[in-house]
Amino acid sequence: MEFPKGFLFGSSVSPYQAEGNITGERKTDWDVYLKKHPEKNLNSSDGIGPNWWTFPVAESDFERLHDLGLNAQRLGFEWARIMPEQGKIDTSSIKRYRKMHDCLVSLKMVPVWTLNHFTLPYWVAEFGGWENPQIVAEFKKYTEIMVYEFGDVTDWITINEPNQIVDMGYIFGSWPPGKKFRFDKLPFLLKNLSAAHKNSYEIIKKNIPNSKIGVANAVKFLKPFNPNSFLDRKVTEIANYLENNKLIDLSKDYTDFIGLNYYHSYLLKFNPTLKLTLRDDAEGVVKTAPFLETVKPEGLISDAGWPITPELFHELLLNIYKKYKKPIMITENGIADQEDKLGAFYFLSHLSSEAKAIQKGVVINGHFCWSSVDTEEWMLGYKYKFGLIGLNYVTEEREVRNRAKLYGEIATTGKLDVQKLSEKYLTLEQKRVLGKIYS
Repeated sequence: MEFPKGFLFGSSVSPYQAEGNITGERKTDWDVYLKKHPEKNLNSSDGIGPNWWTFPVAESDFERLHDLGLNAQRLGFEWARIMPEQGKIDTSSIKRYRKMHDCLVSLKMVPVWTLNHFTLPYWVAEFGGWENPQIVAEFKKYTEIMVYEFGDVTDWITINEPNQIVDMGYIFGSWPPGKKFRFDKLPFLLKNLSAAHKNSYEIIKKNIPNSKIGVANAVKFLKPFNPNSFLDRKVTEIANYLENNKLIDLSKDYTDFIGLNYYHSYLLKFNPTLKLTLRDDAEGVVKTAPFLETVKPEGLISDAGWPITPELFHELLLNIYKKYKKPIMITENGIADQEDKLGAFYFLSHLSSEAKAIQKGVVINGHFCWSSVDTEEWMLGYKYKFGLIGLNYVTEEREVRNRAKLYGEIATTGKLDVQKLSEKYLTLEQKRVLGKIYS
């Protein structure tokens, strides 16, 4: 199987997770929130992480990724660094991002820049963040600054996972601003997120006509546990709309591609006894909602307790493309796998699903693994290791993982020889599972 000419093989990070905050100058809503709520700062997050803000750490990682064969990199601007105060622009931060950008260009890697990856300047959070319409005007100013400074950028993502901003910040209450069950805020949040994206799309397109702009949407493909059960089918239909389609519908008229952040999927069972919860325990990260019981499909499980579901990824790609008829970019796809025992299987199986979807006519223009290097996983700190490049957080030493080598082979050739790669990278049991999925 071959990927299309010009296909982007890259990896992803967010600025907050990759840059670190050694000097303490960065002041996002997340920085303040975790200081105020140390009980939510799990697993010893220390604000350093991969330390990309320190030159030339990021550039060294770019070279490692380039040497693997990758031809693209997704990264982001930290709004709080660009505008540490309302109306104030920090030119030194712009210069730091320019160095990162120019390094990627010099390596012939396509930079894909994200304007907002969850975090907000604290001064924005103080006036209400996404629930206050003032953010739309402020985000517009921020976009105008970045387009002026980075007019040579052609690939843009406006907002990362708007559905997670809503779910985690206002429904489950685990992320800033930590509000729980605030369903009354949903109309304002959706309106402001949608307006901010639309404004950014129009600004970028006006100034950079050849640009490609999208939203990175968190998605799963949910299926009924019992296909013969009306209630299982009904709750699955509703959940798929809320999980996958609601936010895409809001941005579909102002997007050049649909960005998909895909990690795993579940089967759903109707259960009238469940309450709205979010937990992280021996079973991994699990959400429950009224009437919805998540059931893990049989198969391999990641360190985060997430089932590995490449066959459902394939169905999702067919479903999204059929519904929206727009090019797709896989903006995140990855696995928590500290011992690097499942990563090669994960990427080979998901890229196989992707290649088969392309053969069926689905237009996909790029795949970005999460993550370039081990990062701070938000409130979960250093617990989970997603990186293509492993990171020792004490010494800052790097190690290229086995899954990165497999991905690099595919990226270098643009071809997917499943049998050859299976023999080289997979265990006998993993080869059996892969064969069963695609038999």
